[in-house]
Amino acid sequence: MRSFILLSLLSAPALAAPALSTESAGTLGRADLASAHRIHTLVQLDARRVLALDAAGFARLWDVADWQQIGVASPGTRVAIGPGGFAFPTERAPGCLLAPPLAATPDGRVLGVEGLALRVCDPTGRRPPQDTPVPGMDSTTAVASAVDGTAAFRATPEGDVELIPLDGGQMSRFHAQDGRMLAMRPTADGRLLTAGQDGTIRGYDRHGGSFRLEVLRGGGRPCEGESLRALSFSDDGTLALVSAVTGGEECDDARTSGSLRLVELPGGSIRWEVRPVQVTAALFAADGTVLVAVAGQLRDRVDPVSTTLVRLDVRNGAPAPLPPGHRAQVTALRFSPDGARLASGDASGVWSVWDVGTRAQRLSGSVPGGALVDLRFTPGAGTLVSQHEDDSVRTWRVADGAAGPVLVPPPAPDPARSAPACASAQAQVAELMQTPTNSALGVRDPSRWSGLQTVPELVLSSDGENVLAPVAEESCVSLLRSGCSIGCSRHYHLERIAVRTGRRLQTLSLDQELLGGCVPPGGAFVTRGERGGIQLFDPEGEPVARAGSKLGKVTACEATPDGKRMLLASSKLLGFWEVGRPVLRDAIPRRARTGGPVALSPRGDVSVDADGPELRMRSWPSGAVTGKLSLALQDDFPSSATFSPDGRLLAVGTARGVIHLIRIGGPAATASRH
Repeated sequence: MRSFILLSLLSAPALAAPALSTESAGTLGRADLASAHRIHTLVQLDARRVLALDAAGFARLWDVADWQQIGVASPGTRVAIGPGGFAFPTERAPGCLLAPPLAATPDGRVLGVEGLALRVCDPTGRRPPQDTPVPGMDSTTAVASAVDGTAAFRATPEGDVELIPLDGGQMSRFHAQDGRMLAMRPTADGRLLTAGQDGTIRGYDRHGGSFRLEVLRGGGRPCEGESLRALSFSDDGTLALVSAVTGGEECDDARTSGSLRLVELPGGSIRWEVRPVQVTAALFAADGTVLVAVAGQLRDRVDPVSTTLVRLDVRNGAPAPLPPGHRAQVTALRFSPDGARLASGDASGVWSVWDVGTRAQRLSGSVPGGALVDLRFTPGAGTLVSQHEDDSVRTWRVADGAAGPVLVPPPAPDPARSAPACASAQAQVAELMQTPTNSALGVRDPSRWSGLQTVPELVLSSDGENVLAPVAEESCVSLLRSGCSIGCSRHYHLERIAVRTGRRLQTLSLDQELLGGCVPPGGAFVTRGERGGIQLFDPEGEPVARAGSKLGKVTACEATPDGKRMLLASSKLLGFWEVGRPVLRDAIPRRARTGGPVALSPRGDVSVDADGPELRMRSWPSGAVTGKLSLALQDDFPSSATFSPDGRLLAVGTARGVIHLIRIGGPAATASRH
């Protein structure tokens, strides 16, 4: 269950073609440590590993030193935790149930609730579980381990705390809060800190001393006062991380704002505060930093949609620098002609150039033009050509990332839309359509780009001197007295443009969807057919041939470098089109439940196509499946794929922004698992 790709090959006797050997060659970039649901519990198991529990019941194991997810467990399942992450339970290691309330003991075990018993479970399986029957244990709201590991504390719904000796001694109980408790922390000097749902922190010591501190603002006034979202204490009991929210669905504006502040105990001085943020869980990490689960949310909704782990400096609340890599779905991948570099683009408009050998990010840039649709290196790899969702086509100097000529600018809007009479209406529309404000800690909502499908419409000539690209013209309709437009559409024609200068070389009055992955020789080009399949045009725009009408809507097209052999894909079929013979050959059924990338090796003898989280490797001309490559994480769906020029490396971009590199070998003698 590691974040690396799992390469699971079928056995050779069951295939019409021998299985190909594959192995992971590493990853480019690191994804955010995130959950698709609200994280409500963070537990540090040791110096490197943190366990995160979310509202859907999933348990995620994160390595916060390497900043990667190393395991995910389904709700209600038992798992063992080994050096590499989660493992299936065995007779020797029966596993632990990872469900709230949960805490870690000083010796690396997990403290939790199972029925009417307090269970101390060793996730490695080296020690048997230890159960202590406790009446009413199933209503526990929080648990904590004593500093020396000899006892446990549990909080009751009434605000009482029970001290439970783990050696079977007499339990004791005292009243700590006036209501539900969110957190407890025993300290090395014998104190116990408790945090109530009402925002009250109470501290008790072994000599009978106590203190009381209110950490929320507003006195509980509806829609004005704060409510407590999460709270965590430092090991020595001198600091508290307080996450609070204001507002909610019952308020007039139905919006929620939040803050995170570090409070000194017992005095209550605020050392620093960050806002606006929605922190759903917080933790003082073993390395002295602060780990917080920060939520993104949809506009006008109180409940967060997704939660991302962020590391903060405990001195000032500043976030740590993000690791290199994409923070949105990878939409475009292209190797340089020599295979030494890989260009990648994502749904937020960010592009990067990676050194394949060292897996280091060399360049990165972005433009506010929507998602990256396609990226192409010129033959000498000196220029990178990018196509964007706003219909612009741009160039970049690979040596330093400097912007070159804009080959196709985005279409200019209708002047009437910016007239003074339209300003009020435009402002109202902008207010309704604006995306949520990003968190002060840089957290974004990945659901903005969920399931985005891109089809390249850019043809780069074999010498890299010109591109053929669609150019848009915006047409608006106005039926209002003010003259403001109520609807706009774009009409396209094709233009051939010089890469070095941006000069227009040829205009073709075709309003067709180019298939940029298919590049026939001699300046010809391919478009989607009007009734399915594809259509071949000569350099002057005259139709030459049609093929694959039975395919229906073509979702992907990949060609060999000479452009003579093309792999077409739809949700129903995969098939090769021989350009010299305009017929569809070697067609096989394809049952793709969801859209996904298709990649073809330079020799045209191996392809991969995606359906959900699974990549199928096929050998041609039979089209037999010779291997299945399954991404290990549920939220790591393949979103783009491409082969290196020598066909020995496959790059797979994912919805989380990570790029997996997979080494492709020759036929495997036996089935293998990597």
